[in-house]
Amino acid sequence: MNTKIPLRPHQFTGMAANTVDQRGTDNGYDAGQERSAAKVAAVFNALTGKELTEADVWTLLIVLKQVRNQRKFKIDNIVDMIGYSALLGECLDSQDPLITDLHRAQHSHVMHETEAVLDELSKGLPSKVGR
Repeated sequence: MNTKIPLRPHQFTGMAANTVDQRGTDNGYDAGQERSAAKVAAVFNALTGKELTEADVWTLLIVLKQVRNQRKFKIDNIVDMIGYSALLGECLDSQDPLITDLHRAQHSHVMHETEAVLDELSKGLPSKVGR
């Protein structure tokens, strides 16, 4: 009998850190670090006349992974949400304190939505896998 052992939180965060580093290396960003959101926002804004920020792009990517994961659970979706959340945190933390507080207020709903998605996902899972 092959019993799957659930991944532990530290394993997910370790996988996310490795993924962020590897994608940075694969895509050639900033000496091997994934930092494409500011460039994505700039190009999107130039094409559309909108005013997305780097933080908005990281948030959008988190939401994308949440939506995909609601359709079908994949570890990759969770790992990417963790990585994008860490990059969003870095982005917000590096900004001017007044701007950081504004963005934290604007994006605080992401944490609540993430919790709701994870709670929903865990409902059908065995108790050892659920939160």
